[in-house]
Amino acid sequence: MKKVIIGIHGLGNKPDATLLQDWWLNAMHEGLERIGKPRENIPFKMVYWADVSFSEPLDPEITDSEDPLFLKEPHAAGQTAPPARKGRQLRMHVLNFIEKNIDRLFLNKNLTEKFPGASAKII
Repeated sequence: MKKVIIGIHGLGNKPDATLLQDWWLNAMHEGLERIGKPRENIPFKMVYWADVSFSEPLDPEITDSEDPLFLKEPHAAGQTAPPARKGRQLRMHVLNFIEKNIDRLFLNKNLTEKFPGASAKII
């Protein structure tokens, strides 16, 4: 069976199905490009059911925030650059060090606490 990403929107009203699907695909393409793994075709299917609960979809052309069809959060391309690889590598190195040495930092060789009560305060 072919793998496919299934998108299911939330409870509230949404823009029309075609626009919502385009936004989701654009977001996925943008994310994949940012991590250096662009793809031409993303196997994606969207479950759209806003039309069952709402007679009209939200409209990105409406600018009046009091209008019930006003779209508060239209899709927009991401504004931030991906974190630098060196920063990510340093963070992973620190986390790996802590994970490997946390017992030695807080426990004696006989597994009693080096700093009695410290773990309770940290937790």
